[in-house]
Amino acid sequence: MKKILITGAAGYIGSKLCTKFVEEGYQVTAVDVLKYEKNSLGHLFSKKNFIFFKLDVTKKKKFKKINFKSRLYNSFSSSCGRASL
Repeated sequence: MKKILITGAAGYIGSKLCTKFVEEGYQVTAVDVLKYEKNSLGHLFSKKNFIFFKLDVTKKKKFKKINFKSRLYNSFSSSCGRASL
């Protein structure tokens, strides 16, 4: 099974990507801090090929603990609206 990591997963673009890849049979690891969207991934939590981490990707130590060997897909929605970027 192909694996993919999607950051900014709960935003509009990220949630659409998560849904598409889950439907295509990928093992999806989704990461989001859930600062804005909280309900966009609810339909995926019952799927066996979907894993979610509530995590800020700027926290490198915590992010590195996610053990994955997958393609990385950053939807860039994780950086939208962040004044510090």
